[in-house]
Formats: sequence, C-alpha cells, structure tokens
Amino acid sequence: MTKKQRLEPHEAWDVIEKMALEDDIERIAKMSDAEVDEELARGGFDPAKVRERAEALAAGARKRASRRRPWWPAAAAVTALAAGMAVVVGVAREDGRVTSGPPPAVQADRLRRDALAECRERRFTACERMLDEAKELDPGGERLPEVHDARTLLERQKNPPKP
Repeated sequence: MTKKQRLEPHEAWDVIEKMALEDDIERIAKMSDAEVDEELARGGFDPAKVRERAEALAAGARKRASRRRPWWPAAAAVTALAAGMAVVVGVAREDGRVTSGPPPAVQADRLRRDALAECRERRFTACERMLDEAKELDPGGERLPEVHDARTLLERQKNPPKP
C-alpha cells in the first residue's frame, strides 16, 4: 500500500488556485463576447482595455511562435487567460466584505517558511519582520517549534549573552 502524500497548506492552495484558473478559462472559453464584456464590466474592468491587452499579448505570442506551428491556439489561450485573470474571484467574509487571495493561515504559513529561510541566511531583520507579519495573520503559529527556535535566535542576536 502506498502512503498518501500530504501537501503543505501553501502547496494545497497552489493546487486549488490552478484548478480554479483552469475552470475559469474553460467557462470563459464557452462565453460569447458580449457575456465576457458583461462579466468584465461587473468586475470593474474596461472590456475594451482588457481586449486590447489580450490582443497585444496574443501578438507577442504569435511573434515568438514558430512559423511551422499555427499561432491561433496560442492566441486563443492567451486571450482566455487574460480574460480569466481579469475576473475577480473573491471569498465572502463574515462581515460581508469580499477578499481575494489565500486565507490568512496560508499566507502566514508562507511568511513563516520564508522567514525561517531568512533566519538560516542570517538576515535577522527580514526574518523578524516576516515572523511578525505571520503572527498578525495567524497567532497560533507562534507555538510551532521552529518559530519558537527562530524567536529565541532573534532574541539572542538582539541581546547577546554577556561574558
């Protein structure tokens, strides 16, 4: 029997974001131009500007594409991607506001991981700043042994033992 691999929170969030983007691209590819324009406008985007940017991206993709391969699949993909990125995917909070991006615990996990890397590289100011930001997002993470060890190291750097 094979052991299931457990993803770290940030890895799981990356998978979710990728799946959501693929779903958006598929959904948008099935929409008419008018439906795409309507959705962009509801999201606060100017459809004409989004189309202009998508066309510029497609033109760049066509330039880079080999002459042997057809350019239209790349142009269609870039257009769908640009439209998908323009659609705001939000998460409703209890207070009724809409936010986007990963949940605070996932953001805090990423910050802690980056902070610990900074500590290992002896960049203590950046390490402490990131740990403090993570603490604001997810105070419970301060109980992690590696965070405790990093905080102890930071304290020793600030107040070295006297000989």
